[in-house]
Amino acid sequence: MHPVYPLKEVRLDEPHKAWIGREVRDRLGRHLGHVKEVLVEERSVEQATAEDHDVRAWTARADFVLVGVETGLFGRVRAQHTVMLPVDAIQERDGHLVAEEDADEIRTALGA
Repeated sequence: MHPVYPLKEVRLDEPHKAWIGREVRDRLGRHLGHVKEVLVEERSVEQATAEDHDVRAWTARADFVLVGVETGLFGRVRAQHTVMLPVDAIQERDGHLVAEEDADEIRTALGA
């Protein structure tokens, strides 16, 4: 794997930067959390060209999204967890960020 950096810390104009702070919903439209950070990976020109099969490939690309997920029972005790999802697993639909995941399954896996 290539070095990975928080997008906030690099001077890179990357379209996924606008995702930071936005709400993420699960595939059923339920609230999952908010984007805390987008991670970008650094690649050499040769690696980028080979991986993307495009001579115009970028040497840095968004790879993962860190989503803050709140857990708790009936709004009582809440805990904040961070879940790392691949950028490719999130799409913009009707003005919302939608993950391919199920919010209940994620919260269950977090032990909520």
